[in-house]
Amino acid sequence: MENFDHYAAAKLLSAKLSGEGYSEWSQKIDDSMVEGATGTEIFMILRMRTSEFLLSEQGSPAVIALAGELLRQLNDSLS
Repeated sequence: MENFDHYAAAKLLSAKLSGEGYSEWSQKIDDSMVEGATGTEIFMILRMRTSEFLLSEQGSPAVIALAGELLRQLNDSLS
């Protein structure tokens, strides 16, 4: 089983969002990684914000795919 680096994926997602002009979403993803007190809380916040981003139907297909993969991995880790 290959290890997935949730934090690296979240940072990449944030950078891509910023590069596409979605600075508010980028900031929300960045904030997720510092607002939680534990790893589980961070994952839960990331899951919530990633879900919200996907529901907004914004971003390029590549960014949406990255967000979708991050969300799938977060769901797997939290289940």
